[in-house]
Amino acid sequence: MVSRKSIRRKNNYYRADDSIELNISEDEEHNTVVFKIIINGKEVKHYSDFMAFMLFSKYPFESYMNCRWSVFEPFTCSCGASGCAGIWRAITPKHRRFTVEWRVPKESGYGFLDKPFYQFGTWQYEEQISKIWEWINDHREVEHERRPIGDWLDSWFEDEEFFPALEYLDSL
Repeated sequence: MVSRKSIRRKNNYYRADDSIELNISEDEEHNTVVFKIIINGKEVKHYSDFMAFMLFSKYPFESYMNCRWSVFEPFTCSCGASGCAGIWRAITPKHRRFTVEWRVPKESGYGFLDKPFYQFGTWQYEEQISKIWEWINDHREVEHERRPIGDWLDSWFEDEEFFPALEYLDSL
């Protein structure tokens, strides 16, 4: 488990009160991805989608009719739809200089999480995302949702909507 870290900036203290660890591997028997999220040393016992971390953790908002809403849904059903798993609203992440915050909507299906607000150290959060980004680039042949990861990656690089997220991932 990664230790907690306090960071001082002028007279303000930023504290990363929570830790996150992302683990990804291949189930070789089924040629599929196994993705686990560990928060504060405890594995989240819910299906988790690594693609949500790659594409929507840093740039989570969509707009429609001058309204913005988060589309960061790291916990879903195995079919990829969070509503199918009883989750009705997305988590709102906020990337600050020293921390990454998650605001978890109340009464929206996240009863498996311990609390409604998480604050991770940016250094740790980005290290974990970088680890996953490297793994998926090295394992393009492994399947996710009945398609090789390489097919997903190729489609991301063709869609301008994902360019900011891909630039961020490449910068890690």
